[in-house]
Parts: sequence; C-alpha cells; structure tokens
Amino acid sequence: MAKLPDINIDQTLEDIDKELEKKQQLEAPRNYLGMSQIGEECWRKIFYSFRGVAKRVIPASNLKAIEDGYLQEEIMAKRLRLLPYIELHTHDPNNSKEQISFSLLLDHFRGHCDGMILGIKKAPHTWHVWENKAVKIEKFNKIIKSINEYGDKYALEWWDSIYFHQAQIYMHCSETKRHYLTVETPGGRDFISCRTNYNKSISENIITKAKTIIFDNWNIPAKLSEKREFYKCKWCEYSEVCHDGEIPLVNCKTCRYSEPTKNGRRSCLCKESLEKNEFIEINDRGEIKNESLYLDNCPYHIYNPALISAKLIEQQADCCTYIIEENGTKFANCIKTSIPELKDSLDAIYTSLELKNKIKNINNLKPQALKIQQEFSGEIVEDNQKVWNKTYKNGLKG
Repeated sequence: MAKLPDINIDQTLEDIDKELEKKQQLEAPRNYLGMSQIGEECWRKIFYSFRGVAKRVIPASNLKAIEDGYLQEEIMAKRLRLLPYIELHTHDPNNSKEQISFSLLLDHFRGHCDGMILGIKKAPHTWHVWENKAVKIEKFNKIIKSINEYGDKYALEWWDSIYFHQAQIYMHCSETKRHYLTVETPGGRDFISCRTNYNKSISENIITKAKTIIFDNWNIPAKLSEKREFYKCKWCEYSEVCHDGEIPLVNCKTCRYSEPTKNGRRSCLCKESLEKNEFIEINDRGEIKNESLYLDNCPYHIYNPALISAKLIEQQADCCTYIIEENGTKFANCIKTSIPELKDSLDAIYTSLELKNKIKNINNLKPQALKIQQEFSGEIVEDNQKVWNKTYKNGLKG
C-alpha cells in the first residue's frame, strides 16, 4: 500500500525555517569570549568556541526560541515600567542606542546585560543587575522547584549554572551586590523571579577561567569526557573536532601566529605575511579591517598545535611537524613556501588550507590513503560525492 502524503506539511512554513537557518549561517561569528557562556561546564568547548574552530549551525527551532527570548525581554521591560516605583535602564546612559555592556581582559571578555533596575519590593533601595530569560515549561517548573527547595537567594545557582555565572560576572563588572532574574514561559504568559547575591570568590574564579581560555593558546583544556557517546559530548557542536578528528576552520584565531592583544584585537606575528608585527582588527561582525589579511584563506596560516589531534614533533619558524601515533604517519603543516627540516622523513606536507579542504579529518591521514592520494593527485571527499582527478579519469581504459 502506497504511503499517504503528510497533509500537515506546509512548504511555505518549511521554507521559513530554511531561510532562518540560511540567514544564521551568513552571520559572522562573535570575535570575543561572551560572559553569557563562561559558566559552560566544559572548558574545552569554550576554548573551541572562542577560536572559531567550526561553523556554528543552529536549527530553526532554536533560532525561533532565541528570537522569542529577545521579544519577551522587551515585553517584560514594558511590564516592569508599568510600575511607577520601578526605575529600569536597558541601554547605556551615554549611548541610548547601545545595550549596557561590560568588558574585561583587554576587551576579549565581554557581556551585555538586559538592564539595571531599582525599586523592586524586596529591596527597594538597592540597584540590581536585571536579566530576563524565556524558557520551556519544563525548565520554568524546575526554577519554581529550586526556589521552593533552596530559597530565593540560592535558586539560580541550583537551577542553571550558566545563568548563575553570568549573573556573578555582571554584578562584578557593575559593582553591584544583587541580581534580579525574571523568568518567563514562551510567550510570557507566566513569570517568576529570584534574586542572587554577589560572590567575590566565584567572580574572581570566573575571570581566571576566562583568562586561561583566552590567553593560554598552547594548552587545550581536557575533554569533558573521553567517551564520544557521553550525552553532553554527543550533542556538542564541536564533537567532530574534539572526538572525531575533524580539521578546524582556517581563520586568524586558529592560527599559531595570532595572539590576543589590547582593545579586543589580535596581533599577527608572521614575518612572511607582514613586514612588521601588525594588529589584526576584527569588528563585531567578524570582518577583518586589514585588507591584506584574510579571515578564511590566509596563505600564511599555520594551525595552533593545540587544535590538531596529533602528537607535535617539532615547531619550526614556518612549520609544525606531527605524528599520528595510532598508525605512525608523519606530516607537516607549513606555509606554502616552507621546506621542513625533516621533509625526508615525512609522509606528507600540507598547508592549512590543504588540510582543511583536502584532508578534512586527521583520521584520513593513513599510509595507504596517502599513497593513493599522492599517486592520483586526489583529495578526500565525502562518501556521497564522486570527484575524479582529470589525470586519473584520462587514464581509465574503456
């Protein structure tokens, strides 16, 4: 019996989801470490995120939830302002078009709070950092449970670690002692609140964590779990790089020559690409202001060894050599004009662009695969693709 078509499918609505996802893919990645993510349990995940090792893909359902969060924030602000005793500031007093923002660690660690509020009934004379979250019903019920079990002041810490750490660093930056969180169901039909006290020790630990992730470029944090199937790793957007050996993206943040410096900028230390040390200026849209530098196809890019899933043998001025211990393959990651000192003992030499675009995954670097690739000038492709080198095709006998 033929399968009946799903009468609930609306191609128009499906196309909206596709357009939302397409629009998100065109957005430039954030070029700083966000205070809203510092509470993430996995340090390695934050390390990867800050360096832009993979293109973030957000499904349409999540994009719509994010959009709802922004809308509910505006609605909740209007509701609070209905009360004559409430004073709420949602924008920078010095610039009415900008959110209230905070910045630490040479402007590489940034955050934007929803507002500053004065006058709430529980503490009418105390300024609070205000944040609003729109969450699913299940999560909304959990904060009610946390408030009932742990009390108003401790509920946030037990309910959501990421929101709790965000609250602590915002209080630290704003030099306030209280945080006021309003939580809504989707659409804002139900809401609840809790207050949180400032903890100096926790805030200082947060700053130390951020400093390590931003400036310790050579030591990658440990995995949250060595098991790929662990539920928090299984659904992580960086699992393919972390567990599966996928080659990271080519950009200034994954490059060995790039170092964070003042004013949220990065300094390029590559003598080949620059006559002298020069700042790589990246605006909030992720665009590089220096026209001579390229975000994703710089010919002088060499991967930060911490991001390559192989054992580093040696670093040279314009080259890094590695060995894959599982199969003994030795290879180099070099700029195009480099000649590695150990070239005679290497199985292959690649630029970063070749590693990313041709090899794709560190597990593809196997002796047999390299032999075939070198013989036919080929490249690694996905199983559902059929790409044939012209030389190879011309050599086929019909």
